[in-house]
Amino acid sequence: MWLRLYLFNDDLTRLGIAQRKLIQEANLSAEFTQVSCTKQVGKRRLVCLESNKPVPYKNSPADKIQDIVSMVKNNLWVTVASVPPYRRYYLYLCPLSEKTELLPQILSIYAITFYLSSLTRYRPHHFDRILNGEYGPRIEEFIAGQPAQLVYLMASEFAKQEVTRPSIV
Repeated sequence: MWLRLYLFNDDLTRLGIAQRKLIQEANLSAEFTQVSCTKQVGKRRLVCLESNKPVPYKNSPADKIQDIVSMVKNNLWVTVASVPPYRRYYLYLCPLSEKTELLPQILSIYAITFYLSSLTRYRPHHFDRILNGEYGPRIEEFIAGQPAQLVYLMASEFAKQEVTRPSIV
C-alpha cells in the first residue's frame, strides 16, 4: 500500500510554486516522488506525488492506514469547519533554512495560545501593544478560531480518526 497526494496544478502556477520547490519545502523529498498523472477534476489538471516506499500489510489495509498517514501528518495543516468539506488539508511549505524550527500544527497552536495567555495574565500592557500593532488583526483572528481548531485536532489525535464540528442545519 502506498500514498498518493494530488494537487491542482493551476494552484501551484497561481502561487508561483515550482513542483520541485513544493516537494522540498513541504519536506516530502525523502518520501515522495512526482509521478505522471493524467487525472483531472473538471478541467483542472492534477499533479501527483507518490510515496517511494510501499507499506506492507498482512490481513487488512486498514491496519496500516495510521502508518501511511504518519508519513505526511506533520507536513499537512488542517482546518476544521462546520460545512462541507468539513476538513481542508494544506501542505505547509517551510523555507529550508527554517526546517529545524518547524513544529507540528497542534504544537504550534498550543505554543502560541500558551504565550498569548501568559501575556494576558502577567503582562497585559504588552498584549495590548501587540493587538494595536502590525500583527493585531492576525492575533485577533488566531484567538477567534485556533483554540477550537486545537480542540478538534486533539480529539482527532486521541480518537485516531477525524473529529469535526457538528454541521449547521
